[in-house]
Amino acid sequence: MSMSSELSGISRDKKQENFFLRLLKYFVPWKGDGVGEIVRKFVFVASIVFFCMSVQAVVDYYEVDVQEVERQQEISQLAPVFPEDDVEYVQPEKDKNDSQDDSEKDKPAESEQEISPQWNALLEQNKDTIGWIRISTYVDENGDPYINYPVMWSEKQYDLSGGNTEDWYLHHNFDNHWNESGTIYADWRVPITSADDHADNIVIYGHHMKRLGNMFTRLAEYKSGVEFLKQNPIISFDTLYTKNQKYIIIGCYISNIQEDQDDGKLFDYWRYRNFDDEHTFESFISEIRARSWYSSDIECNADDDYITLSTCSNECGNSKLRWVITARRVKPSDDIDALVGSYKEKADGDIYFPRNWIWSVGNKKKYDGWWY
Repeated sequence: MSMSSELSGISRDKKQENFFLRLLKYFVPWKGDGVGEIVRKFVFVASIVFFCMSVQAVVDYYEVDVQEVERQQEISQLAPVFPEDDVEYVQPEKDKNDSQDDSEKDKPAESEQEISPQWNALLEQNKDTIGWIRISTYVDENGDPYINYPVMWSEKQYDLSGGNTEDWYLHHNFDNHWNESGTIYADWRVPITSADDHADNIVIYGHHMKRLGNMFTRLAEYKSGVEFLKQNPIISFDTLYTKNQKYIIIGCYISNIQEDQDDGKLFDYWRYRNFDDEHTFESFISEIRARSWYSSDIECNADDDYITLSTCSNECGNSKLRWVITARRVKPSDDIDALVGSYKEKADGDIYFPRNWIWSVGNKKKYDGWWY
């Protein structure tokens, strides 16, 4: 029965009352109401209150994040800028040691420890700044890169309920205030103390914030196909001790983070920090090539430096799968055009997908938009 039909049943003597008063009596508990009628009205009022609170919460959420995006734009103006020809290629330590005396092996060169003054503005605001990451070719309508952030490093942890902790910058912004978007940050387990003193594979984390589009959300665009990869193959990543370092993407893939998401199988890419007997380079590169949605002719070896970008993948609900991009540092001998030209789309059947992905999506690639 419609509300208008119910209102028409109000007795004639009440029709002389003000319409808005009668409407109020219909929805709000009133003297003379029966128990059932009072319950109905309380449920209705509670529903309205809950709805209004939900709307306000959503509004507050987006207002806070809009402010956060504006703050990130301010921070982007502090990014260190070096002349394009000011490039320092630091050989990996394993190579350098071959030509060094024993007395020199453990002593970083002075230039490798110096911090350029271009970093001062950022360090004055937050001393946890360790670097800057940018994908210069992937830009908005104003020509500003979507991925253009300081990278933080800290051993600080944030206490959760139940005695659990999480990395500080997972849900803290550049100004150290709690924020859902967090900040881009590097694995705290391996400090970066010079141009050469860092992990073999630096793992860098960032949230997928859906339609808000900040942090590592836009990395999902690499799911769209090999043409996007060819247009955006290079990631710029400098630490405090390097200038104009480029990394070429060698793999884009889905990975589970729990064994039960893939029948006991797990590629724990975040633990491949320094290649050793437990986490060998051979298994690292083998897993990437098996899982990557694209193939290439890019040669990789254990003496190269790598970065791995990690963010959430939402196609399987809250299955906690990750969309991961691994890149190898560009060497002076690299023919970038030839390497980019070698990128090819892999057939679905040639890609290793975790079980949870297959159950939800199928044994195939899927792209629903960067916001998904």
